[in-house]
Amino acid sequence: LYIFKNMHAKDTLLMKGMEVLAINQFSAAQIIDSLYQFISADANNPYFKAQVISNNFPAWYRLVFGLDSVYHIQYIDTTGVKKAISLKNYAPEKDTSVIHPATVRHNKAYPLPAKKISAIQLKRLLQIDTLHKLAYMHVSSFSGGRLRGFFRRSFRTLRQKNIPNLMVDVRGNGGGNVNKSVLLTKYLIRQPFKVADTAVSLHKTMWDKRYIVPWWLYWFPMQFGSVRGADGFFHASRIENHVYHPKNKNHYNGQIYVLQDGYTFSAAAMFTAALKGQQNVLIAGTPSGGAYYGNNALFLPHIQLPNSKLRITLPMYRVVLDRARLKNGKGVLPDIWAKPQYHHHLTLPPNALQQVIGQIVQNNQLK
Repeated sequence: LYIFKNMHAKDTLLMKGMEVLAINQFSAAQIIDSLYQFISADANNPYFKAQVISNNFPAWYRLVFGLDSVYHIQYIDTTGVKKAISLKNYAPEKDTSVIHPATVRHNKAYPLPAKKISAIQLKRLLQIDTLHKLAYMHVSSFSGGRLRGFFRRSFRTLRQKNIPNLMVDVRGNGGGNVNKSVLLTKYLIRQPFKVADTAVSLHKTMWDKRYIVPWWLYWFPMQFGSVRGADGFFHASRIENHVYHPKNKNHYNGQIYVLQDGYTFSAAAMFTAALKGQQNVLIAGTPSGGAYYGNNALFLPHIQLPNSKLRITLPMYRVVLDRARLKNGKGVLPDIWAKPQYHHHLTLPPNALQQVIGQIVQNNQLK
């Protein structure tokens, strides 16, 4: 466990990057293992769990261990010495002030930017560094973002500017539209490929359409797009049989660095898996959250339970990306592992982007 941020700004003892050895007599290993038990992930892949906990450690710690009046923390300071400190549970004072709607003024001269524009910008980005001869493409989701036009313009620009190094960042990309994932793959891959060897469902219909909205969005393609196989399962025939070919126009042939992490799932993991092992591709970061062998995907209807009103997502198809791959439940393994960074006795979070940029700059200097 390492301190990522101290919410007490005036506290100079517990600094970012310090290692936490124990909290209330529980070792860091015991705490992590306890929290992991409450998070589901593909087998043998702790990296998604680690990111989930890192994003909101206080909430997960409280969920599992509850609240205490005092926290006894053992840590290692910047000089490498083991120390201990006790912190009282922080209880902020309640804000009893009342704001009347009549007193709130709206400045019409400076309207807020349209949400649609900002959402599109957040989903994809292309930046080019002509000095170091590299480009950075960030794709946070394969759904929305007008990706088809973005990919077309981006790879045309890369060809025109003759950029030899491209970083494709799909960290935090939970997937989305498989067709958009396939489209990006076609701009980068060198050989024909299929989305999956196997895509099967146990059923061809829905259980109870009343609790799936909109049910027809999944019912129609399953009715007319799946065929019963000799094994008795219903196969998505186009997924299993259609072969895609690399793009001829504006195909990128330079050195490619793909950035992934534990939040790289589904269509994003399909994308990184398809490029894994290609001669001009290096994958950097940590293993993907989505498995290298396969996943449950394609149709993901939202089901609202009738009594609790809880909404769950239940994938309709079992997908095997490539039956020749090792069936071990692990994610797509990186070629360049993002390692923790050490600075003045502090351990800082790993940053795959910085490591890749450093390698590109070093390679340019050696040429």
